Amino acid sequence: MQPTSSATSASSRVPRILLTCLIFFVGLALSVFVAWAPPHVLPAFQEVQSGFGMDQPLLTRLVMQYHSGYWLLPVLVLLMALVRGPRQGGWFGMAGALLVFLLTAIAAYWPVIAAGTVV
Repeated sequence: MQPTSSATSASSRVPRILLTCLIFFVGLALSVFVAWAPPHVLPAFQEVQSGFGMDQPLLTRLVMQYHSGYWLLPVLVLLMALVRGPRQGGWFGMAGALLVFLLTAIAAYWPVIAAGTVV
């Protein structure tokens, strides 16, 4: 007996739904992580940078002062999921988390690298 087309389409939708849920939750988790991590990591960089005794670049000062604004990213991920769907919200979260991570890493390491080129 052959499965009906409705049974086949229902069974093919299950992996698609699971993939959509996985994309959304990974994007949301990454966006929460990049918002949570800076207050725990950046103070160590501040101590190292203050040991060099040089002025911090503008980007570094901005990230050190306003990293609490990173909490907007998980909120935007949820809004994007509500407006455009969970899959787009998840992809937005992953892309946003990557950009925020790169921005924070550049801002944190820039003074250390600059100090190495001056010495």
